Amino acid sequence: MSTVKGNLLKCFRRLVLALLTAVTSLAAVAQNDQMALPDMGASAETFLSRAEEAEYAKALVRQMRAYEVLNEDPMISNYFKDMGFRLASHSDKPNKAFTFVVIDQPIINAFAAPGGVIALYSGLILAADDENEVAGVLSHEIAHITQLHLYRAIENQKEMTIPIALAMLGLILVGGGSGQAIQGALMGGQAASMQAQIYFTRQNEYEADRIGISTLSRAGYDPIGMAEFFEKMGRITRSMGEGPAEYLRTHPVSVNRISEATSRAETLPKPKPSDGRDFYLVQARLRAMTVDDPDEALDWFSHRLERADVGQVESDALFYGSAIAYQNKGDYAEARKLLQNLIDREPHMAYEL
Repeated sequence: MSTVKGNLLKCFRRLVLALLTAVTSLAAVAQNDQMALPDMGASAETFLSRAEEAEYAKALVRQMRAYEVLNEDPMISNYFKDMGFRLASHSDKPNKAFTFVVIDQPIINAFAAPGGVIALYSGLILAADDENEVAGVLSHEIAHITQLHLYRAIENQKEMTIPIALAMLGLILVGGGSGQAIQGALMGGQAASMQAQIYFTRQNEYEADRIGISTLSRAGYDPIGMAEFFEKMGRITRSMGEGPAEYLRTHPVSVNRISEATSRAETLPKPKPSDGRDFYLVQARLRAMTVDDPDEALDWFSHRLERADVGQVESDALFYGSAIAYQNKGDYAEARKLLQNLIDREPHMAYEL
């Protein structure tokens, strides 16, 4: 009986961790810089052992793989793993274990989970203008991990009961983990009891911005990328005329927060400009591989190529993406023609379909 009970407790602990992965990213737009975080660092540090963290990370990735939401294309996944580890190596805890994954869902969002798992949704990658914006999001999520925000939140949730946790987790999973599903779960009779938790995470967002932007700069990315992505989310929301994008639902951004991120970026060293070739190639590959209709991708690449602000490097990536779309369509002759043109101009480049 004791073994069964122990296994049940382990399962429940994982369920609560999964629940809090989503819940702790919720934050109100209103911020209060004067409120200090409770001193929970010591106990939060030991909430899970390194072995338990590694086990949780593996289990979470296995679960994502079972649900078939992971993008495991080597070129795409390895690029963002490299970006993540480059940032992590310049964080204040470079020896921390991290796992970086890309989730194939057209949602503009990202999240950090216990065990050092950080996920980027494909929709966020496709919405970015350059590598610095995606790196800004990753550095923000890395800071949530290194500053123990997730474990501090768990410490703050001692009143959560098993029925409440399971009910909320069920709502979140049924809704696909979207911001609306999470908010709906919170509204289901638990809004008042969770208010302290939500308020606690407001401070985490500011701290993740401040620490993340320093990490971004030390890793050689342009620190303005974080503020630019915040601004982009606001523009997307206004142009859609609907509710905020998922990123804003789980990482609300105020005008003050954008201003502070911009001000910090201006005080940090500017890196040597990068042409962003690798990022544009990976982004184009991701777009071509994640649309259901190859013609839809071809139309997008065609319209993008017509823009006056598209330089040669991004243009090459758009032709590369078009070649993949033609291959997916079954038009191998056109795909081969586009690739050959690219190779003739840049013989040192290796383009994979």
